[in-house]
Amino acid sequence: MIIHSIGVAFRQARTRVHSQPSAPPTGAEPPGRQRSAVQRCADHLGFHLFAEASDLGVSARTTSPFERPALSPWLRRPHAYEAVVWSHADRAVRSVEHMTELIAWARRHGRTLAFGMPEDGVPLVVTPLAGGSVIRRCMELARDAQR
Repeated sequence: MIIHSIGVAFRQARTRVHSQPSAPPTGAEPPGRQRSAVQRCADHLGFHLFAEASDLGVSARTTSPFERPALSPWLRRPHAYEAVVWSHADRAVRSVEHMTELIAWARRHGRTLAFGMPEDGVPLVVTPLAGGSVIRRCMELARDAQR
């Protein structure tokens, strides 16, 4: 799967900026569905999305979030938002190494990571002070995506 659509969010009202991804590769989740999942997750958590980053054709399996063309500029500016929201954990990373790197970044910068969980209907939220059970769940999802 090689489409990554995320939203960056504030708890205050902000303008949402859209990019228009092209058609997804065969077998990938359509961008519109990812966008809807990101919006549902943000709404559930009380966040207002104000920007989107879509890295089409970039593999989460081989490319760190910090190396992706659309996402990495946002990760270099953590002071500009409170949270990063993905439609699902496998849209963020597909390796334990990258999940570890992303969680460490979030803790270091005091930012929240949120992963929509379509199969559960309840987002997985990783706050800067997230406990062991949340981190273990993130690592399980990364390990599953890595296979």
